[in-house]
Amino acid sequence: IEEGEVRGGLKLLFIRSGSITGHVFGPDGHPAANVILTVLSGKRAQVNLRRDITDDSGEYHFPGLDPGDYYLLATPQNQGARSQSGNGLLTPQYYGGSREWKDSTVLHVRGGENLTGADFPLRAEQPRMIHGHLTGVPVLPPEHEEVLVRLGGQAYLAHAPDYNFDFSNLLEGVYRVEARVEAG
Repeated sequence: IEEGEVRGGLKLLFIRSGSITGHVFGPDGHPAANVILTVLSGKRAQVNLRRDITDDSGEYHFPGLDPGDYYLLATPQNQGARSQSGNGLLTPQYYGGSREWKDSTVLHVRGGENLTGADFPLRAEQPRMIHGHLTGVPVLPPEHEEVLVRLGGQAYLAHAPDYNFDFSNLLEGVYRVEARVEAG
């Protein structure tokens, strides 16, 4: 627009927001309270837009969403803990039952649309275990015949002579096991 120029007849179109509502159910089929729900958006990288926590009936609600594609992530606050039925460990998962956003179900929200019934039946995974022993450990003085083995935030002391270690209650995935020896 040039200085002093006046334009008329402009139309402004307001985008009507939409919403996503649903419930989270535990592996036993009962409503799951206190599960963190995150709505994410993005084509190449996921951006956290908002969070909600399920109520006693397992319900969550995301109002005021612009039209677009969204992903939902349910994260049990006691993730990695045994399910109430004791049939496995609770794990974070995306809408559609996937552990990865790329494999999840995309929710398309149109202007003014209220998506209801976006329900999550949480799965419990069977715990995994990593067991092994260290080889090539140098001869250590008797007061230092233990080696610290780490896996994520867990630590285990492996003792001479076989230096066995065990990590249990692990979720399916890729792990890095690290051992360091200070032999003087």
